[in-house]
Amino acid sequence: MQATKYLTYLDANNLYGYAMSQPLPTGKFEWIEPQEIEKILNHEDDHLIGYMIECDLEYPKELHYKHNDYPLAPEIMVINKVPKLIPSLNNRTKYVLHYRNLKQNLSLGMKLIKVHRIIGFEQYIDLNTNLRTKANNDSEKDFFKLMNNSLFGKTMENIRKRVNVKLVTSGKQSLKLVAKPNCDRRDKFDTSNFPAEHSSGIPTGVNKKIVGMFKDECGGKIMTEFVGLRAKMYAFKVGEEVTKRAKGVKKNVIKNGINFNEYKQCLDTQEEVYKSMNIIRNKLHNIFTEEFNKIALSAKDDKRYILQDGISTLSYGHYKINE
Repeated sequence: MQATKYLTYLDANNLYGYAMSQPLPTGKFEWIEPQEIEKILNHEDDHLIGYMIECDLEYPKELHYKHNDYPLAPEIMVINKVPKLIPSLNNRTKYVLHYRNLKQNLSLGMKLIKVHRIIGFEQYIDLNTNLRTKANNDSEKDFFKLMNNSLFGKTMENIRKRVNVKLVTSGKQSLKLVAKPNCDRRDKFDTSNFPAEHSSGIPTGVNKKIVGMFKDECGGKIMTEFVGLRAKMYAFKVGEEVTKRAKGVKKNVIKNGINFNEYKQCLDTQEEVYKSMNIIRNKLHNIFTEEFNKIALSAKDDKRYILQDGISTLSYGHYKINE
């Protein structure tokens, strides 16, 4: 059966909380010889000793199109005199990252050119992460949310009940199965907002609010239309329902003063959309309201290199930009 194609909107549950629940440095910092890098890269992700590595990385040209939408190893770049965190395809010089990130980057094709420095340290895995307990009442739920403990994982789950196994006899066949988007990895999704009998067959009602799990913000429904102008400025449709986002614009203006077609027109014409807004100000202990016109929608995405059609973009560092 041929796989279908459609738009979806995935978001990670409490991504900051998930990062804070990972092994963190606690002490016994020690400089490590750069020659130890091969040994370090063979460590498991949950090794008792963690490492931060300063190194040079090369982003091979053959990966530029493949990684254009979501480059590895984001870096700070100055755009219009403003420092911004940008995922780019540039080579990295003296880039500092955790050994787990370096392992991932190398596995996806980046090349390690030189190791400058390595520092090792003891790591502490949060007790809550190990226990992965689930609250049974509202007070416990609130408590564990504050403690970033929503990592109810595999300790209470019978994996055999939901594994779809296929026996294959050739490497080509196995690569084809592994490349499918629904290969394994179902345990990485929060499907608590899916209808009970979803057409995809994915287990529903699981992993609710567990940090690090990916949740379909459309609740298993298919997104029919999407307009992305720039970071945190987009709109999409699910059936007749419209969701709109515009960072820096007051919520009532987004809700009542901007429609879906204005997002599309902004993208097509490259013209900025201004909206009138009222704010409360305080000057010399005098409170007053002020009305002003502000750019509400703009397709000038300064985190990407925009091509002549005004829609297609390349990541900074892409070799095609200088051709």
